Amino acid sequence: VETGKYRQLWEQPQPAFYLPFDAAPASFASIIVHAGGDPLELAPAVRDLAREVDRRVPLFDLKSLDAHVSSALWIYRMSATLASTLGAIALLLAIAGLYGLVSYRAAQRGHELGLRIALGAEARSLLALVLGLGLRLGLAGVAVGSLLALGASFGLGSLLFGVGPRDPATFVAVGAILVTVMLAAAPRPALRAARTDPATSLRAD
Repeated sequence: VETGKYRQLWEQPQPAFYLPFDAAPASFASIIVHAGGDPLELAPAVRDLAREVDRRVPLFDLKSLDAHVSSALWIYRMSATLASTLGAIALLLAIAGLYGLVSYRAAQRGHELGLRIALGAEARSLLALVLGLGLRLGLAGVAVGSLLALGASFGLGSLLFGVGPRDPATFVAVGAILVTVMLAAAPRPALRAARTDPATSLRAD
């Protein structure tokens, strides 16, 4: 039969062949039945046919192929769900942290922004200034995070299927998501900085 994975998902594809049931060297074997509808509806008929062949052979663990595959994948699905949940929490923390950092940096530059407004700077240029600050912070975070992720990826190979631990498309997609999040988090403090009253900023300094 076709070379493939027949025991575990993480094994290398192996050549395989089937033996007649009577010639199988193992003490147990699997019977696979192709069904047009619900496969579990055929369970009584399969049991009856097995008893006709040999009543001494017990038939157990009857389930659909989908259930069989799901039971083999549950630990990986649980790990993926946990990782996704932690990733979502980390994303929310990143949004909150970026917003706070951009706001803090904009507040630190309040005197400069007030001077710019007093000298005739347009709100658009101030908005671009603060957004650029957030963009630089976000890109620096993506660069550092990508390096850390590359280092951490060496231990994740056994948990991934169909994608490598250092897949370039994955890193590009995650980086794009984080930059998008940064652009979504930065506008509010940027708008607040653009509306700074120059007199208030100069008095505060």
